[in-house]
Amino acid sequence: EKKKKKKKMDDLIGILQKAPIFKGIEADDLFKLVEQSNYQTKKYEKGRLIFQAGDPCDKLIILLKGKVTAEMLDPSGKSLKIEDAEAPQSLATAFMYGQKQKIPVNVTAVKAAEFLYIQKEQFQKMLMQSEKLLANYINMISTRAQFLSDKLKFMSFNTIRQKLAHFLLDRMEAEQEPFNAGISQTAMAELFGVARPSLARCIGELEDEGVIYCERSFFTVFDMNTLRMELIEQNQYRVKG
Repeated sequence: EKKKKKKKMDDLIGILQKAPIFKGIEADDLFKLVEQSNYQTKKYEKGRLIFQAGDPCDKLIILLKGKVTAEMLDPSGKSLKIEDAEAPQSLATAFMYGQKQKIPVNVTAVKAAEFLYIQKEQFQKMLMQSEKLLANYINMISTRAQFLSDKLKFMSFNTIRQKLAHFLLDRMEAEQEPFNAGISQTAMAELFGVARPSLARCIGELEDEGVIYCERSFFTVFDMNTLRMELIEQNQYRVKG
């Protein structure tokens, strides 16, 4: 019985070590943190609504196994997909604190899923005991805030070409010098707030025009002026508006 319990705990620690919030924490240290956290695990079948927008966010939520999708309802009641999440990773970490401690989206199991829950009070103790965990948590919240800030910026552009032009000009070093965009095209489409096929089509058009070259997440810009003109046109449109 003890061997079974230890094997189960070792497997759990192995999964948690792959989650960004526990990245870089040694297995023994993580074992101690989790063991005293009074954690709970729960399984959900495929298609189950796990969280509803407005539910209290009073605990650390870790997706251990499976895949979920997060959706939001617009004023007309239409469901808008926000993002998919695959195990292992934490969900809604930034919403445990602040004025509105509520889950902002509906979360549904795309595949059979298993979650681990640690109550907020216990998680705070863990943060006080591990500098690495605290640093990971702050880094995750900051990264998310930066992502949302960038997303708001991209929403101010009217076309995908303008969004892509701004993105590339912001990250490139020089013409004809390949650079890594740092994110996949799927993540880029999410950042721009557009469909992945629409972004791919726009990239293809700019390649056909000889403005850029793209291979996976690597880009080469051949004509900066064309990209700059896209943004100048955007500014002129604003002035006229």
